Amino acid sequence: MTHPIYTRDLLKNFSRSELHEVCDRLSLPHRRSIKDCINDILAAQPQLVAQAELEVEQPANLPQVNDTHFIGGFLLRCAQVNGDYAVVWDVHDEKNVVMGEVRMGWNTFWTHSMSLNTFATPQEAVVDLRQAVEAFVIEDEAVAFEKVADGRWEAMVNGVLVCVAAVKDGYKTSMTEDAVLTDYDTAIVESLLAVARHQLPGVKPEFEIFTTRLPNVFAVHSRKSGQRYEVYPDSNSCTCPHWLHRHEQEGFRDKHLDAVRAALQSGIPLLREPQTDTEKLIESFTNEFGWIGGGQVAQARVWLESRFGKDFKEAILSGEARNKALQQEEQMDKEMANW
Repeated sequence: MTHPIYTRDLLKNFSRSELHEVCDRLSLPHRRSIKDCINDILAAQPQLVAQAELEVEQPANLPQVNDTHFIGGFLLRCAQVNGDYAVVWDVHDEKNVVMGEVRMGWNTFWTHSMSLNTFATPQEAVVDLRQAVEAFVIEDEAVAFEKVADGRWEAMVNGVLVCVAAVKDGYKTSMTEDAVLTDYDTAIVESLLAVARHQLPGVKPEFEIFTTRLPNVFAVHSRKSGQRYEVYPDSNSCTCPHWLHRHEQEGFRDKHLDAVRAALQSGIPLLREPQTDTEKLIESFTNEFGWIGGGQVAQARVWLESRFGKDFKEAILSGEARNKALQQEEQMDKEMANW
């Protein structure tokens, strides 16, 4: 169902009954205050616009999670559907080890986890991903690991002591926490990648850089202050106060933008940012109310912020957000029954 887009100036000319009619169409409760009615309508519209755009752009015939497909001898397994990307595929190498992921955006263009470039076809994205992985491994294959005990190997990599140990079902390394890796070669490559991420060329040691759920958006974590900022290379912008207040000055440079650019130029694949407690809450909320934002976490965040403000975590924990969603669901059911 398509709704018109209202502006505040337009709504100011509406009577109370006309505003209530708009609220009914948008499945919003009636408010006694005209001002509150207008605010509710305006707050609901980002969600409606996003949903309408999604319906227009959504690609057809999307796969199911765990569906498989072969491209040039590489196994692709569907890891995500209907998220911030239309589809995300894990790409497995000849040893059935995941070497990265390729993603189709809602605009139907493709990207992969080691590049910001876009590709017209998944075949192009997979080939470029493989070339990027091979180039990185070739640069580091001169590192020699010494066997220091049964089932244990060590090497100094750029001043960092890396240990690899054989365990049940595979190998563990000192650089990859609790992950159990399938074979020795994979353990070595993952260790080298982990060291490289901690020593990204041109990136100050106090920063950690991650990819995010959103395409071409990166998270920069400051080890010193504990702050997290988002960097948008496409628009040369950052969410830090320094960028917000000074980016229009001549000769301005932002250290977070510089760090992300340096990381991307290095060709070292970045890790996906771990989910925060808030993101886990939103994801759980979205799973329960899939109709909100078409089941997309990013659009569910818009819905939550429009009703509870930026600090909506407490609303989820207290059950207030759930009650609001149930009320809107009931209102939608009543509206459908009257059609």
